[in-house]
Amino acid sequence: MQHPFLSDDYHIRWSTLTPEHIEADIKQALELAEQRLDAIRNLPAEKVSYATTFEALEKAAEELERGWGRLSHLDSVDDNPEQRAAMNAMLPQVSAFYSQIALDSKIWASLKAFSESAEAKSLSSVKQRFIEETCADFIQSGANLDEDQKAEVAEIDAELSQKTKKFSENVLDSTNAWEAVIDDEARLAGLPEMAKESARLDALENDHGSEDKPKWRFTLQHPSMAPVMQHGGDDSLRKEIWLANCTVGRDGEYDNTDLIWEILDLRQQKAEILGQKSFPDLILQRRMAKTGKAALDFTEDLHGKIQQKFLQETQELQTIKRRKRVGLQRRSNHGKQATGLKNAGKNNTHSTTKRCGPISLSIVLWKECSPSLLSSSVLKSPKKKQSTEMMPRARFRFGTKNVNFTISRTLLLASCSAHSTPTGIRVRLSVVARG
Repeated sequence: MQHPFLSDDYHIRWSTLTPEHIEADIKQALELAEQRLDAIRNLPAEKVSYATTFEALEKAAEELERGWGRLSHLDSVDDNPEQRAAMNAMLPQVSAFYSQIALDSKIWASLKAFSESAEAKSLSSVKQRFIEETCADFIQSGANLDEDQKAEVAEIDAELSQKTKKFSENVLDSTNAWEAVIDDEARLAGLPEMAKESARLDALENDHGSEDKPKWRFTLQHPSMAPVMQHGGDDSLRKEIWLANCTVGRDGEYDNTDLIWEILDLRQQKAEILGQKSFPDLILQRRMAKTGKAALDFTEDLHGKIQQKFLQETQELQTIKRRKRVGLQRRSNHGKQATGLKNAGKNNTHSTTKRCGPISLSIVLWKECSPSLLSSSVLKSPKKKQSTEMMPRARFRFGTKNVNFTISRTLLLASCSAHSTPTGIRVRLSVVARG
């Protein structure tokens, strides 16, 4: 195929759209478009019609739009050095082509002549609307400026195209450069197995870890980061990825800070040449907001209306988070306390027995443990009332040591009995962990 980027086949043959075809195909498209624009420029007054002006302009750059559109798509999904270099080589010519159309006095004269004709007013409402919008595009782009101003606008447009392209490249390169390599599988808690396996294989492909000692690689590409942000249980990992995604193109080799200021300055210059106070005023004049101030006022008003609700919902989420963290800590502490209680019984040479569901504990309290440490409240089982056996408090004293044993929050007390012995107070508990 001679010009694969320009092919009008229904099914796009992406495998044929390779870097070596870019220059030839885009130059061919530019040449075809220029020939059609020349026909509009040199149109005799008697041949001015809808078909020879507005319709001809609409079709003038069909091949260029097709070829450049496909290349732009590839640039966003399959960037590579050869393709990027070829695209950047053609970018100035493409930008200049589109910029000069609205600034071309001959083309504007032909369009304006027909738009003011009786024939134009007799067309369908759809075509009349198309004529109105096209003329508005030309005026907004500088069709009515003097030649010196047009030259300034063209120069600014060319510079803007280069800087905005570089901005996009920095965003892409910054995104691709970031990675997080995890060597502790515990940090992957909550992730679907498919996401974990994908991260492991990605790490192997990038020389991280091995089959015997696996590692997991995460990037800022959506299929990699999204499962972590949605399912990941490790707060620090989610925060690390979130912060990296929010600071793309901000630091280091791919810092866009200076470019942002340069782009803003060029846009302001262009707006002022075109008679507007600011770039937002320029681009919003035919949109719903109409002005930059109206757009800003809208966002500020919206912020004021949602701020308190946002803070309230944030507080609710933080409360849920704290409760969840406390619950996990209590379960952890309960395990430690139960272990400490068992060991305390062993250390005092008194029997402590344990069996699964329910657990039975036989504990001997020393004589200095006052009977007042036993609550006088009546014990109630989750299923049926017990006799007037007495429920012990959460703290018992073993010699000089205090042993915490919380029943009410993590355990159900199935039975409890206490009686005095020559050596102290014997307490027998039967407990079942809450479900």
